[in-house]
Amino acid sequence: MNLDTTRALRLDDSPAEVWYRPTHIVQSQAFMEAIPVKTPVQTKLALAVLALSSFLAIPAMAHHSFAAEYDAKQPIKLNGTISKVEMVNPHGWIYVDVKTPAGTVEHWACETGAPNALIRRGWTRDSLKPGDVIIVDGFRAKDGSTTMNARSVTFPNGKSVFAGSSDDGAPPAPAPKP
Repeated sequence: MNLDTTRALRLDDSPAEVWYRPTHIVQSQAFMEAIPVKTPVQTKLALAVLALSSFLAIPAMAHHSFAAEYDAKQPIKLNGTISKVEMVNPHGWIYVDVKTPAGTVEHWACETGAPNALIRRGWTRDSLKPGDVIIVDGFRAKDGSTTMNARSVTFPNGKSVFAGSSDDGAPPAPAPKP
């Protein structure tokens, strides 16, 4: 499409290059007015930078620090039955039903590290299944909900593995006993 360019004056009386849009494309008279533009190279560069920055911002918005949601001063240990396992990015989730001393069942959501990081630490897709009884060590959510950041998980066979991300801001895991 070929747009006509012409010279016009801005409100401050400085010259500006403008494009006029053809009437068969835009119906509104407001869009038919002169619109200041930059050179095509500058416009393409600006659009490329905008697109790249929006793609980079999406993962950053989705991720959070440990301190934003969890309280390092509230360690917790759960012993319960798995109801569901989600190995999804950016963090996996283990849902555990825990029987309280009062006899009621609480449904806990335990956030883990990324699935790829868990696999490198010895997890497999079949490591945890609904119905398995596990022990989860971690830190409780600041909001008091039944959500926690899992530090380690002890499997039904007694094997214990690290469940957090490598640098999630949580306090360091205790050293293994000799």
